[in-house]
Order: sequence, then C-alpha cells, then structure tokens
Amino acid sequence: MTTSLVVLIASAAVVDRLKDETYILKNVLMFADTDVALAFQAILRRHPSLVVLQRDLLGTPRMAELLGQIRTDPDPTISRLQIRVTSNVKDYMQLISRLEQAGLDAALEVSGDPLPSEYEDQQWARRFRTHAGVEVQVAGTAAKLADLSLTGAQLILPRYLRPNQQVRILITDGQQVLSLAATVVRSSMEPARDSATAPHYRAGVTFIDADREALETFCARNQQQDRDEP
Repeated sequence: MTTSLVVLIASAAVVDRLKDETYILKNVLMFADTDVALAFQAILRRHPSLVVLQRDLLGTPRMAELLGQIRTDPDPTISRLQIRVTSNVKDYMQLISRLEQAGLDAALEVSGDPLPSEYEDQQWARRFRTHAGVEVQVAGTAAKLADLSLTGAQLILPRYLRPNQQVRILITDGQQVLSLAATVVRSSMEPARDSATAPHYRAGVTFIDADREALETFCARNQQQDRDEP
C-alpha cells in the first residue's frame, strides 16, 4: 500500500518537543513556523496529500504568507491541497503514529478541522497583473513583474535566483515606491521565444513582513486585470 505524505507546521517549541520525543514518522515532514519557506519548498517538491497547521499560528504573517503561496500557486495540485488545523499537535502526531503502525494512510484517515473559511477567502488569494509603467529592480537588477499579490510576486529577470535566497525588491509606478524583502521559493529558466529575444528566468517570491496597506494601495492603483487561478 502506498502511503500519502503529510506536512505538519507548528511552532518551533512544539516541533522541538516532538523531535525530542522521537515523533519522527516516515510519512510526516515537520517544520517550524520560522521555516515556512522551507516548508513551501517541500510542498512544491513532494506534493503531499495533506498539510496540517497548528491552530495558534493562524492569522500570523508567516501563515498568511504560506497560505497565500499555496492557494495562488499555478499548479492545481498545490493550490487545492487539503489543509487541516489542530489545537493539540502532540495528540495529532500520536494518532498518525498509531495509523502508520496499523498500516493505514494517515492522510486519508485523520480528520482534524478544516481550515476556517475566513482564511480560505482572504484578499491575498488574488493575483494582479500590473500596468506596463511599473518598474522593478531585484537586488539591483532590472526585472519585469509578471504578477503581484499581497504576499508575493512572479518576476521575469535576466539572471537566476536561488530558491531560499533572500532579496530586496523595489517596485515603483512613479507615485509610490515599495521596498520589499522577499524569499525566493522557485526559479526556472524560460527559453527565448525567438532569435531576437534572450532567454530569461522566472522567479516566484514570497514577501517577508510586507506592509499590507501599502501593497493594497499599489495593487488597486496599478491593477490591469484579475488573474483567476484554475
């Protein structure tokens, strides 16, 4: 029987206690909330069947960033991931351990609570394409903005950015300048469309402690059209 993968994200203190108590399960990847960029990289690479969040973390900026990245990812197997929340992570892990020992698939058998609707229907789940006049610099390199959300962006640029690399992004429309710290979550080369254009790289980034109000103002003024996810 093939067992599905579960990604668990909890506070650093809870994860440390679980590791001390040897809750290292072969089908569970545990991450502290301080490592959400690593957690998202694992989600992109491993395609888990279930993501479990510690309830106390809902509403924090880090969880908002993670949920925004998941729900706006262009891959529907990521954007439609089943997300559950639990108040008692230790009990949840004990349940998963018992299911594994019984040869059952924890991702199918455990219940938990669904992600509350107010966290599913956030404004950050919308991506915006911006007007052509918007200028972008990434670590001093001129780039183009493919789309923008309240938690991250997709960038087109002439050089490669490493996943997990932290960068400073400047975005301006002549009226407002956004200076944003960001973590690279994915990066890939895209071939040239024709002989007259050079190859370029597409990078997806998530913002770190961004000014939400400033981003909302910028998006409202420069929105070209909504980008609906599949």
